Amino acid sequence: QIYSEAAQTVYSHTPTEPDVVFGKGRQKDVLDFDPDSLVLESEREGKVHLSESLLSDKGFGNLTVVNEGGDIVVLENVTLKPGTGSQFSLTGANINVLGKIISPGSTLSFKALNLTTYQEAVSDPNSAPAPNPGRGVLTLGSSAVLDTAGRITDGRTLGENSLKPVVLRGGGVNLIGYSTD
Repeated sequence: QIYSEAAQTVYSHTPTEPDVVFGKGRQKDVLDFDPDSLVLESEREGKVHLSESLLSDKGFGNLTVVNEGGDIVVLENVTLKPGTGSQFSLTGANINVLGKIISPGSTLSFKALNLTTYQEAVSDPNSAPAPNPGRGVLTLGSSAVLDTAGRITDGRTLGENSLKPVVLRGGGVNLIGYSTD
């Protein structure tokens, strides 16, 4: 970590740069804890699997994932459903949304970074940064869906599903990248 007095901010640096993957897959079980070793298995160093069930009626409503050194991928055939009116934010070296993210009245934010905040802190503030090959690419796949449309639920029926919140106003989508595809 490095502290910038001018910005009054602590910038973090991660020695490994795992990819974060939202999908149906599952992270491999960890080995037993060994107090004499701080080494992670290579699969855990290189990839973090997050289940699409993290964002459901019984999961997180608001979620922010910051992975400045690695990529973030929402796999095709995956549907993430953050709670109604929530904040969902992904920041990474590259962002690839190939699946669906559906969240009525919510704010969805995606930011692909050309430089990490640490790299920005140690770079010359008086010159524009050069393109960093392999970073800053924001991709929306051909079957990707980002849906923050407002919804109206007909409450005339009885039952537990009739009391869902009514969201009349749509949300917003923020897309930031050095290069977009």
